[in-house]
This record gives sequence, C-alpha cells and structure tokens, in this order.
Amino acid sequence: MEHTKTELFNFADSARNKNSPNPSINLGVPPFTHEFPCVPKDVWRYLGIMFDRNLTFRDHVKFYSTKSVSAVRCMKSLGNSNRGLTPKQKRLLYISCIQPIATFGLCCWYKPGTRAFKSNIKMLRLTHNQGARWITGAF
Repeated sequence: MEHTKTELFNFADSARNKNSPNPSINLGVPPFTHEFPCVPKDVWRYLGIMFDRNLTFRDHVKFYSTKSVSAVRCMKSLGNSNRGLTPKQKRLLYISCIQPIATFGLCCWYKPGTRAFKSNIKMLRLTHNQGARWITGAF
C-alpha cells in the first residue's frame, strides 16, 4: 500500500449526523500505523464527480460552475457586440463547449427535492447568465 494512492472516505448516516466525527483508521501495517493513520478526506473525487459526506455535491457544482464561468470569460475575446462571431456562432460554441462543463455529473446531483438543490442551481445559473450576456452582446 502507498500513502498517496490509498484513500478513506466516510459518508454521514443522515442529515442529523453530518457533524459526527470523521474517524481515522489504524491498519497496523506500514505505511498506516499508530503514528501515521489513514485519515479520511472531506471531499472524494471519483471519475470526475466530487462526493462530500452528505452527498450534497456542493463542491462538485462549485468546481465545475467556476470552471465554466472562466471558460465563458475567456471566450469573450472571440467577439463582442460590434465585431467577431455572430450570435448564432456564439450560441453554438456555448452549447458545444461550455454547457457540457457546467452540467457534468448532472445525473448525480440533480435531485429537486433535496435541500442542496437550490444552492446548486444558483451556482449554475451564474454560468448561464454570463453565457447569455456574451451571446447577445449585452453588458
């Protein structure tokens, strides 16, 4: 076993136990001994999806919405309201390049009945607002 490749992650039982301790594990064999136990992570990334203890996916949505907003800001140099790409070309570019980044892992975190749903959608709305302003040439 290697320290860098071994990961430990504990899920919380329910919303009531979200602040419960996140215990480390002493495996008794090197490299995980009493002096250096295997410490659990707060966020676990698997196949590009970021899991947290309560499965709210806030870190995942925050990471990918920030990534997509920065991509929209980079694309602003491709054209403005006076010159550059046409709105039709900008829309095509947005749908093919930005939208897949923003909605990556949507099938995992898109659950309208959950508490974290509104905050996740609010973070994602920023990307769509920036993209709409860029496409239309609004300020």
